[in-house]
Amino acid sequence: MTKRLVIEPDGWPGELGYIQPGLFVWDDTLCVLSQYGGEAYLCENGDAFAGGVNNKADRSRLIVQPCKATWK
Repeated sequence: MTKRLVIEPDGWPGELGYIQPGLFVWDDTLCVLSQYGGEAYLCENGDAFAGGVNNKADRSRLIVQPCKATWK
């Protein structure tokens, strides 16, 4: 039996500054929020997540969808 890694929503969308560290989706982009300093990175290439804004305060207010990865 072959398993597939599936990314699924985990709870409700919320502001980036208030979600738990882990995976999240913003504008169809999978990212990860670090538990160290609240920095976020793109899963695709490891670049810092900018979210189309120029400062950390605006970025923390972006609405994102927390996610989890499960094997199915």
